[in-house]
Amino acid sequence: EEDGLPLGFPRLHPYRGQPGAAELHFRKQGNQSWFEVDGIRIDLPQEPKVVLSDWTLGKLKSMWDILRMPPKNRNNLLLIGEAGIGKSLYVRYLWELYRGWLRGKAAQISDSKLKQQVLDYAKQTRVRVITFNENLKKSDLTERLSFGETTPDETGWSPTDIIEGGELGDAIVL
Repeated sequence: EEDGLPLGFPRLHPYRGQPGAAELHFRKQGNQSWFEVDGIRIDLPQEPKVVLSDWTLGKLKSMWDILRMPPKNRNNLLLIGEAGIGKSLYVRYLWELYRGWLRGKAAQISDSKLKQQVLDYAKQTRVRVITFNENLKKSDLTERLSFGETTPDETGWSPTDIIEGGELGDAIVL
């Protein structure tokens, strides 16, 4: 359980001799489109909406390949671009594909307890995206100003998405 997930839990990378996930493939037949990983069909996520052009598909596949590498060999995924061009949108879309893959893997698990853990993880976890800019301070990564969250009707400090997400086991993208 080096990565915090139970043994036997589906992983996108090889783990203690277990095979990892294969490549992300885009499939189209007639008017239907879907993704496929390890023979598992992943229907197109309803949200967020992404236009699946050849360019977009190429970028999604490249990002998927980086994220499925074993943690010790993984490169950082750095998305650079102007505000509003869809960097966070692509990360959220990939997360929905990952959740779809987990649901497909859960269907293949015979151990009912592990199957439920995988389904719960796929349902409950989310990705949290934190953007960096020239005005970002260290404290912006750990706490944020809030109103009424710590004490009713008072301004106070609350943990950021990074802290909350880390405690809940969510994926965090900085």
